[in-house]
Amino acid sequence: MRELSWLNAPLDLRLVDHRKQRFFEPRGLEGFFERGHSAAKTVIGPMRAEGVDDHVQVQAIAEWSPGSHWSSVESFANVERTTGNGAHVEGFIDALRAAIWSTVPECRGERAEHIREIATSGLRAVICVRLRDPEFAAPTRDKLKSPQARRAVSRVVRPVIQKFLQDHAELQAHFRNGAALHATPPEPR
Repeated sequence: MRELSWLNAPLDLRLVDHRKQRFFEPRGLEGFFERGHSAAKTVIGPMRAEGVDDHVQVQAIAEWSPGSHWSSVESFANVERTTGNGAHVEGFIDALRAAIWSTVPECRGERAEHIREIATSGLRAVICVRLRDPEFAAPTRDKLKSPQARRAVSRVVRPVIQKFLQDHAELQAHFRNGAALHATPPEPR
């Protein structure tokens, strides 16, 4: 119920039996994000992106903790949690990869899989999409397959991440450091 209140900000849910419970979060996704805030000393963000593209409503919020290799990306499609991530998460990664390639010169030669690893190091994000007739990869509905979700998330998020990166030199440095680790040849055995 609490997740529903975060994902539907204007919704005010009240349950009454022998006790009274109210689920209401006027700040929506931002409240959800803050509730799970990490205890990391240095946090860059949050970065917020919201918009509609090709009839797909997109909301994303993210922050990075330099020095941390742990990452967490929570995702939702039409207010259902998608534990297998899927197209909307890939759209977020696409946008992040493109923004890094265009903003951080040291990362331009990196392969896509290295950029993904660099970009998600220390990342904490929540991505939510709402779309008509979503396609899922399995009956369990844990992985979104709809290609329009991937395109929409990438188009909505990319300019926001681009500006966020330009405004946060410390995040650029975090990505440069990650690229430098990939550039270092392995030690001989």
